[in-house]
Amino acid sequence: MTRKPVSDLEDHDTVTFDEYLGLVSKGSAALSWQAHGLGYIIPKTIENDLEVGKVVACNVSRTIIADAANKYPVHVVNIVAELELRAKRLANRGRENEDSIRRRLAREPIALPTDIPTTEISNNGEMRVGIKALVDLLVSLQTQNQE
Repeated sequence: MTRKPVSDLEDHDTVTFDEYLGLVSKGSAALSWQAHGLGYIIPKTIENDLEVGKVVACNVSRTIIADAANKYPVHVVNIVAELELRAKRLANRGRENEDSIRRRLAREPIALPTDIPTTEISNNGEMRVGIKALVDLLVSLQTQNQE
């Protein structure tokens, strides 16, 4: 990602935009996209984990889901929350100003592909409930991989 982590809760590598472009052009990215003025990469090293049957969870743009599904086994996890709650959470992150948040939330959502397995998880309540639902799903997918 081309943005530095804002808090201890974010765990990602940071590169300059030129480094991002270089990684993409060298084929070092399994997936890449640009959004919100930033560049994002899922490293090609995920293929090592997939080869040995591990489940790899990636937070990606909806714009690359179909491309990802053409390359890898994909199960979409669509985490949803009410608009007001999303606005509050975005504001609390402190990365964007109010106008930017309003524009982001006003965007027309990109439809998810209908031919890819999808699970929807509500994140309207306490975060621990949504987190548990996500962990349970990932464990279930890993168990299916091992069968």
